[in-house]
Amino acid sequence: MKLVLVALFTAFYLLMAIRFFKVWWVFFKRDTDLSLNWTYISIAVLTLASASWPVVVPFAYLELLAKVQRNAAEFEAEASETETSELEEEKAEPKNFVSPVEL
Repeated sequence: MKLVLVALFTAFYLLMAIRFFKVWWVFFKRDTDLSLNWTYISIAVLTLASASWPVVVPFAYLELLAKVQRNAAEFEAEASETETSELEEEKAEPKNFVSPVEL
């Protein structure tokens, strides 16, 4: 029974490592500005990150989550600033309203 569990965990680990490598490889291939030295270093980092995905993925997710929250806070601040400026404009200068009766 223990051998089956170890085999399942090992298979899951390897399948996920291969999957992450394939996905990250696509992003790596899009970058065409790398010199030969940086290409070798990038491949080494890509391989290391794929092998250590149980550590890398949660940290990457936390960083992505923080970025989304930061962007959401900036968006809310801009939206409230826009609403405030629109309200001030409406108070300062009322728009000409033409009723259907006047037409």
